[in-house]
Amino acid sequence: MSLNNLNSPSMIAVFEDLLNNPEKRKIFESDPMVEPFLAPIEKSNRDLIFLTRQEGECARELKEIGDELKERSERHNAICRALDAGFTFATHLCQTLREKRPVESARAVVLPDGLSVINSAYRDQAGHALRVEDRLDAPLRATLSRVLFDGEDLNVLVDEYVGIGHRMNELTARRAELQGEEDTTRISASDLRQARIQWIKVTTSFVNVVELSSLSDTDKRRLLANLNQAQAQAQPRKTRTTSEETTEPEATDTKLEGGPKADIKLLDPTKGDEPAPAPAPRTGDDPAVEPSRPGNHDLRDVN
Repeated sequence: MSLNNLNSPSMIAVFEDLLNNPEKRKIFESDPMVEPFLAPIEKSNRDLIFLTRQEGECARELKEIGDELKERSERHNAICRALDAGFTFATHLCQTLREKRPVESARAVVLPDGLSVINSAYRDQAGHALRVEDRLDAPLRATLSRVLFDGEDLNVLVDEYVGIGHRMNELTARRAELQGEEDTTRISASDLRQARIQWIKVTTSFVNVVELSSLSDTDKRRLLANLNQAQAQAQPRKTRTTSEETTEPEATDTKLEGGPKADIKLLDPTKGDEPAPAPAPRTGDDPAVEPSRPGNHDLRDVN
């Protein structure tokens, strides 16, 4: 029966029994042909224990990173939708094309590709947010401060958006290291596979030498009993077909946290925190003048 069917814990248990059972250890050291295998067995077992532990720690950290990336991405998407709604309603509240241009310019900086960014990979979402941070100058900040969303201007949302981008960038970089995209010194699946191969080589040689040694049949059976039982109980290992890469979820319609309703209004830049005046009725055919819109400037339930 092939030793390949044994999993790593079974391999470790077999060697631990040989090394730590006093009676088997005594038999082991009593034969000059078998005794030299003591050091290779100890090293092989020690390496396998270390690499198995490291692999488990790596898998746990990857899961934690994947969970946080999903959570951050959902918040990222909610903020993008809120910003898009804010820019849209601010544009509607503008009376002229001249007033509208700064709002449209701000949208082009913050959401140059519209809401398509929410369908991007985690690394791309992070990179987009960092690019926005680099372009947050005073005129853009002033425009964002005119658009109030649920009592706060859009600067608050943009700052949170950028902060999420920084964190997602850190997480994707760490995930790349754990998955071996950048760090060639980390413990990888290949390292564990090589340790298993070495264990199999040592064990195969050890079994052959035991069979050829001058030990009694009883002693041979005692030395190899645990190994033979482990082989008999082992099930063929399934070939790993799935990647360690955390699947990135599809975009969801996560709503922005807060109450069920939000107020959006556009402030008049010449009058501080005073709302912009209602659009005047259209009096001519001047294309630069936007037609008036009914209703007041406080729009609700935009989520």
